[in-house]
Amino acid sequence: REAIRQVNLDGYEERLPSQLSGGQQQRVALARALVSRPVILLLDEPLSNLDANLREEMRFELKELQKRFGLTILYVTHDQEIALAISDRIGVMDETGRIRQVGSPQEIYDQPADSYVFRFMGVANIIQATRKNPSLCFGSTIPVEPALQPHDRTLVMGKAYAAGCRPFEIDLSREKGRYPATVVRSAFLGAQIDYRIAFCGHELRVQKDTAEALRDGGVFQEGEACYLTFSQLRWFDYSEIEA
Repeated sequence: REAIRQVNLDGYEERLPSQLSGGQQQRVALARALVSRPVILLLDEPLSNLDANLREEMRFELKELQKRFGLTILYVTHDQEIALAISDRIGVMDETGRIRQVGSPQEIYDQPADSYVFRFMGVANIIQATRKNPSLCFGSTIPVEPALQPHDRTLVMGKAYAAGCRPFEIDLSREKGRYPATVVRSAFLGAQIDYRIAFCGHELRVQKDTAEALRDGGVFQEGEACYLTFSQLRWFDYSEIEA
């Protein structure tokens, strides 16, 4: 009964599983685990069968349970959003079982150890760049701004590098800028507008706040010319991407 109270199922004690909602059934599973007063709790994709609203509700309840009882929870998931929202530390494992990086959610997201971690932790844009005398260029002719170039490695002439950025790290403008591009697709998602942008042989994802887009002169239309500004780029070996 104490475990039932811990998962907020008071008054449901006499119900059969078929009489409970999906979220309530998940709470029952947690109560069964909490009865033995564990020090460590292993959860393997516990929210995968719930709808979006229930997943959001349950992830905060799990975090609250962890704090209330001082549990160590090892939570296995492919859902990056849940991992970022509820974890204190994240370990990213690849398909071979190798741990690619361990760190805080912010470290994993903002300072990925390699291109695998960068691409795994959310929507990632990858742009090929090559060292040409004397500049690092997107495509064959567009120099990368000095402030955006890597500062911690020696660039090999003719070698391909990968510039990585998130959709919100690219700004779109109609004013002439350094990086000309073309809008391939525009999708209204409510609070955001999601663009597909053609740039140097790549199709990039760009997300812009709807209110900001309307304030700045309206939504870009498919086929419209635009200019890109990158707030930051992360650099990787392009051969890692191809592998």
